Amino acid sequence: MAGIKGIQLRHPSRIIRGNTKVREDNRDIWLEQYLDGLLSPGITNLGGSFHPSSLGNPCDRFLYLHYQGLLPGQEISSKLRRIFDHGNSTQSRYENYFNQLEFFVSREIPAVIDGPPIHGRADILLKIPEYGDYIVEVKTINDRGFGELRNAKEEHRIQLQIYLNILDIEKGGILYEDKNNQEIKIFGQRRDLVLWKGIIDRCNRIMKMEKLPSLESVEYVHDAKYCPCLGVADA
Repeated sequence: MAGIKGIQLRHPSRIIRGNTKVREDNRDIWLEQYLDGLLSPGITNLGGSFHPSSLGNPCDRFLYLHYQGLLPGQEISSKLRRIFDHGNSTQSRYENYFNQLEFFVSREIPAVIDGPPIHGRADILLKIPEYGDYIVEVKTINDRGFGELRNAKEEHRIQLQIYLNILDIEKGGILYEDKNNQEIKIFGQRRDLVLWKGIIDRCNRIMKMEKLPSLESVEYVHDAKYCPCLGVADA
């Protein structure tokens, strides 16, 4: 943690927003800065394997960069760290709920294969009388996104399928919690061997690529303007 001399303090009774001075007499900016210093930025840029959450991205250019470790390092800001920690605490709450139902078995279950190299961890493993083993992936979502959900998001469906197939489990569900009011929706699915084969084939195809797919050659399926691959120039 940075010492107090290393933090540039602002007067706690005043914050400058544009050309307007807004008084916030009860806001202790200095303490906010201590927390931001504790959760200081870090950089992630891994390669050599596929992660289940990355395989939900339909862009082959992105997945090639991810596998090769060529994506720009992602800065983990203090805000993003708090978002991650909020997700972890939500997962812990559901672990407790399922434990009270006597369904809970384990959490953070390693899901790893070497060919192709896929490394991940499933959120929660349950054992339910009606279904046997059951994987739960816990996701938090804002109120607007929650209201629009009619089915699990495709990237989350792919992520769950990876865990079901690697762990040899027949059924699982994606649990969405509304961050605004804690309402929930759970979308169940069974193991899909055809989808799993498509995921494996895609990984093998990406691993055999000899060069980065060009921007012009990539057909972006969704959210093209937000894909991290756009931050890497063509060779």
